[in-house]
Amino acid sequence: MAGNACEVRVGRLLEVRADRGYLTLDDVEAMRQSLTLAFERIPDNRPAVITADWRRASLMDGEAAQSASAMMVGFNHRIERSAILVSNESPTAVLQFHHLVREAGHPQRRIFHFEDEVVAWLAELLTPEERARLTEFLARR
Repeated sequence: MAGNACEVRVGRLLEVRADRGYLTLDDVEAMRQSLTLAFERIPDNRPAVITADWRRASLMDGEAAQSASAMMVGFNHRIERSAILVSNESPTAVLQFHHLVREAGHPQRRIFHFEDEVVAWLAELLTPEERARLTEFLARR
């Protein structure tokens, strides 16, 4: 199974790919550490714009979901806007993801089912270079 990753390649666009998902507390902790490092590449006075691909992520167990929720809350202050792309193939997991986003309490963090919706939501905040990178990121499955 593929892993999870996050990085900043262009500007303040923080890319998260959760191909493994957050199946265990270790998965969540590894992502927390990766996010912390990624945020260091973005100046404190510039909030990040996050694109997250959770299309391969699956339902989390209770402990992992609670830890993921706390992780999301912990980074709220560094985020201007966040788009999470999900798959319609696992409706139960998508319901859980919606719950996590609500619990995180950031009004500019949303879930989308289609790539063009993610681009429309984030593009108005991005530079041309960041928009181009966003399109590249979403095109990779």
